[in-house]
Parts: sequence; C-alpha cells; structure tokens
Amino acid sequence: MTMENLNPKLNPLVRIVDDDERVRQSEAFVLRLSGWDVKEYESAERFLESDDKERCGCLVLDIRMPGLSGIELQKELIRQGRTIPILFLTGHGDLDMAVAALKRGAADFVQKPIRSETLTESVKRLVAWHEAVCRKRIEAKAAADKLRTLTPKELEICREAASGLHNKEIAEKLGVTEQTVKIHRWNATPMLRWLESQGMKFMPSVTEAYGAEWPRAHKPLMPNGEGYIRTLSNRASALGAEIRTGTAAVALLQSDGRVTGVRVNDRGTLRNLNAKKGVILSSGGFGANREMIHRFAPKYDGLTTNAAPGSTGEMILEAEKIGSSLTDMDRILCNPGAPEGRTHHARFHMIVDQFILVNHQGRRFIREDAHRNQLTDAVLKLPERYAYTVIDDRAFRNLSILMQKEATLAIETGDAWCADTVPELASLMGLPKGNLARTVEQYNRSVKTRQDPLGKAASALKSPILKPPFWGCYAGMSTLYTLGGVRISPQARVLTALGKPIPGLWAAGEVTGGVHGVNRLGGCGIPDGLVFGRIAGLDAAGIKS
Repeated sequence: MTMENLNPKLNPLVRIVDDDERVRQSEAFVLRLSGWDVKEYESAERFLESDDKERCGCLVLDIRMPGLSGIELQKELIRQGRTIPILFLTGHGDLDMAVAALKRGAADFVQKPIRSETLTESVKRLVAWHEAVCRKRIEAKAAADKLRTLTPKELEICREAASGLHNKEIAEKLGVTEQTVKIHRWNATPMLRWLESQGMKFMPSVTEAYGAEWPRAHKPLMPNGEGYIRTLSNRASALGAEIRTGTAAVALLQSDGRVTGVRVNDRGTLRNLNAKKGVILSSGGFGANREMIHRFAPKYDGLTTNAAPGSTGEMILEAEKIGSSLTDMDRILCNPGAPEGRTHHARFHMIVDQFILVNHQGRRFIREDAHRNQLTDAVLKLPERYAYTVIDDRAFRNLSILMQKEATLAIETGDAWCADTVPELASLMGLPKGNLARTVEQYNRSVKTRQDPLGKAASALKSPILKPPFWGCYAGMSTLYTLGGVRISPQARVLTALGKPIPGLWAAGEVTGGVHGVNRLGGCGIPDGLVFGRIAGLDAAGIKS
C-alpha cells in the first residue's frame, strides 16, 4: 500500500484526467485563470505513473475513458490509501455509476458540460477540504508524539482528568460494571490502531456524533460502513475464512450442554454447520423488530426505525432458549428520523454544533448536545411526539453528498423545507414566524458569547445559523440501536442467569447487553463489537489476550 506524504508548504495542485483533449484543455484554462496550479493527464494510467503525491489538491476525473476508467482509478486510489477528493464528470446515462462512486467516497459528480463557475466553486471547496485533512494529520501526529512521551500512569491520569470521572463513578452513572468499563475503554484505541494496521483509513479529526456527549468519533474515509466491510472481509479471506452470504442462522445446536454449531437457512435449504471450538454470536440487535420492541421496550411502540433491516434479534431469542440471561432489553437509543406516517428523513442532526432542535412553537426546548436518551425523552414528551431540526446552508454543505441528495428528495416529498429567510422557512414548516426568527437570533447570541441558557457546552457553540438558504426537517424519533441482549463475561462468554458461561458460546456487538448502560460508551456502536469480537475470537481459539 502506498502511503501519502502530504506537504502543506507546497501549493495545492488540481489534476485533470480526461481522454478528451479539448475538454481537458478547456477545464485547465478556466482553472488557471482562477489562479490554480493545474496538471493534465490524458489517461488514468498516466496519472498513476507521475502524480505528485506530496501536493494537496483535488482530482477532476472523467468517468468513462479507454483503459482504466474513472471508477477503476477511484478504486486504485482507495487501495493506495490516497485521500485526494474526486470530482467526477459524467455524461448522459452515467447516473448509476456516479452514485456508486459517491458511495465509495467520491466528493461530488457533475454532468457534462460543466459550467465554469460550477467547476471553480467545486475545486475551491474540495481543495480546502484536502488542505484541512493535511493540517489535521500534522496536528494529530504532533499530539500523538506528545502522548507517547507519557508514562502509562500519566496517561491514565490525563484520561481521567479529561472525563472528570473515575472508573467507579462512570460505572455508577452508566449502570455497568467497572470491569466492563475498563475493558471497553482501554481496548478501544488499540482496536483503532489494529484496524489502521489492516489498511482502514480514518479522517484525521475527532468529531462529536449526535447524542454522544463528547467529541470521540473517528470517521472513516469510506462511507456507509464500506471501509470496515472491505478491510475486515479482505483480512478474513486472506486467512482462509469462508464468508457465506444469503445464509441466515435460525437456531443454535447443542450436545451435552455445549454449543456445537448453528442451523442455517441456506437460500431455502436448512443445513447444520458444526463448530470445532465454538460459536460467536454477532447477529446484531432488534431495532427493526416491532414485536420484540413491543415485548421488551413498549415505550418505543409506534416509532419508525433507522436500524439496519437485518436488526431483527432472532438469535437473541435463540440464545435465551438455551439458557442465556438477557439484560437491558428495555434500553433503546433513537435518532431523529421520520415521524410515524412520513416517508423520508433528512439527516440535519449529524453535526452537533451546527443545528438547533425546535418544538411546534418554534422554540428550543433542550440542549442539542445532550445524550440520546435525554433527547429522545424530550421529543417524545412533546404533545405531537416530534420536533424540527433547523440548519443554515454552511451546515448543509458540510454534510456528505449522499446526505445532501437525501435532503433534496425529502423536500420533494414534503419531509424537509428550504427558504431564503428564517421567517419564510417558518411559514413553510407551519411554525410561528416571529418565534423561530427570535430563536435563531438568541441562539446566534449564545454562539457569540459561548453561553447557552439551555446549557449547551461552549465546545458545541461554534456555528451561528446565518448563511442562507435555511433548511428545516421533521425530527421524530426513530429506533436506531438496542442496548440490550445476551449477558456476557469479560471474556465475551455468554452467561446464564446464575452467571455461568454457556460452553461453546460467545457474543459481541449489538447482540449483547450490559456493555453500555444507558448510553453508548463510544461515539457509535462499532467499538464494542470490534473490541469484544476480538476478545471472543481469541478466547474461543484458546489464545490469551
């Protein structure tokens, strides 16, 4: 794998890769008039041979070319670990390919012929993003170098001081054991480093995810989980593991009290898969199973769901059948989503410091950086059981291209709105014009003074809502992540009600309970699945971790 060595002291470079010389030269001419350094390439192969990897910038890339296509070049750059943002230029009929490119991390795509102002504005935005990546990498390296000079004891003191709590206090707050807190916390960073050693790429900055309470989320370069799947599946395949898709586990097999395998539905045929050393459950939660929600967490009856379609929880029930103890089954995390009866949702809540949450009177009613349970309870206590999210255009442009396109679709279906002024937005949303305008003005003053009457932290009061157009959407509560499941030991062994391990059975991820408490320990649900998944694998193999 080729690693980037970006040098922020060098002027940024715009690369144009297009086999059409006339188009290539025209684009280069426009960009040079705007003051950019430009390098032209007639093919993807030529670009790979001679590109200067030290220079930040962006890549303007034709999607269809002889030899390596634009899509194939994007895949190669991902394989090499390059972070250069890509603006795809597409012809008529290339929409499906362009969408696929976006899912693999492309910054944007525009249909040919591209207008001069669109080209220059897109290049300006992408280069600024890449320069920020370069700066943050250097800052992160400097911080990491400083941390490496600390002794383990000094590092422990720093972490406790940063959180303001001791392990026992964290355990009491979250309702989990001190041992679980230690295992999860102290293995999360080593797991991140292990992922990076396998080729996983993350953005250099740490962000605060919705409901996470602190900036602690590491965002992958590849969106929608593709980076994790690609990295881990490639590693598993290299080790000789067989990955079976279209094969649903339906029951656990036992012999003399020990779990010896699973029964699966292999595309309509029931088969038994035997395990030599054991079975590790990693089948996810039950956020998409309305019957299980009604049984275990009726408080969330009737809510829509943002959970993955496969989060149906059957293997939790199968583990219960053979004696597993279940815990925290009434605890569910929600995200803003479509209210009951609506069809689409816009994700305007993704960046905590850039949105406000308002009720039907157009007033804020809770700090937006509260943890998920507090936000969920506040919204569900409203008479209508849903609220609204409001952002400005700067926050909208900070969303991914896919999220921007989701928002555009939500506007078409009446699930989101956009207007040039706040009063106009309020009118479209059916809110009192004066109230929403005053709310935005008051919030902007809070950003300026770094003091919020609702208690939003100063670190989350960064972005006033000033730049038109202004955007709004419904903020109902949708089930996202179930905190309950099978109870496990520190070795990830599935436990009975008496606290004894079920021989041959381990579990990790959202299928487990007792790992988080009332809110996720990490910024998302991925760390515990990886941490306890690795612990389970080592323990099942008889390797001391």
